[in-house]
Amino acid sequence: PMVRKLLELKKPVTYLEYEGEVHDYRDSRSWISFWAVALRFLDLHLKGDAPAGTGPVFPSSLKRPKRILGRENLPFLDDLFPEGTR
Repeated sequence: PMVRKLLELKKPVTYLEYEGEVHDYRDSRSWISFWAVALRFLDLHLKGDAPAGTGPVFPSSLKRPKRILGRENLPFLDDLFPEGTR
């Protein structure tokens, strides 16, 4: 609902949906993936850059989101999920 409303208002929003997850993640791999994205987001919006790589987490170890809305808002997502989850 919140994502839908932001999209209706033409606000930039990025939404990652993980297979088998609901509002609060149960799979630790979903949390690791989420925080890898969140850290890059904060680097981009607070520091002005999103460095290559994911720090201590390798992209191949991240759980791929089932669906990503607003991929264009976070240019580094292709680095994190190189085979492209659309």
